[in-house]
Amino acid sequence: RETGPKLCQGCHADLMKEQAGGTGTKHPPFAKGDCLGCHDAHGSNARGMLVTDQKSLCLKCHAGQGKAAASARSVHSAFSSGDCSKCHSPHKAALKSLLLASSPDLCLSCHAEMKTQMASAKFVHKAVQEDCSNCHDPHASNFAMQINKDPLALCSTCHEKVAKKATE
Repeated sequence: RETGPKLCQGCHADLMKEQAGGTGTKHPPFAKGDCLGCHDAHGSNARGMLVTDQKSLCLKCHAGQGKAAASARSVHSAFSSGDCSKCHSPHKAALKSLLLASSPDLCLSCHAEMKTQMASAKFVHKAVQEDCSNCHDPHASNFAMQINKDPLALCSTCHEKVAKKATE
């Protein structure tokens, strides 16, 4: 009866409405109205009526992330399991990179033990309070615990004395 996104709009009008003030980001296929590029309107064995499992679908366009993870020493479990929508909206979001929440709240929604530890700690590292990606790569890294640099280089980014002592 309808074609393209108009077919979907009948049931998903709220999802397809413009965000207040037109702010935020949209996933390019969603912005183009290419619903059927990701979803099968008739039926699917994948959650969300996706044309294939989420990991395969996302890596079709985000192959670089998959390539980096394949050779990485440490890979985020949500990324390796292909559960991209634990962190990213597949349609639109108010935050950059289609994130569902800002860091550290997004990370702490899964890392509850870290949230508990921070809540009871007398002192919490400032970098942790600001943004987990200051130190950790959200997808994959060649360093343990997904840190985004060699530990000495990472700490030296903010703590100049660390670098100075290490080279003495």
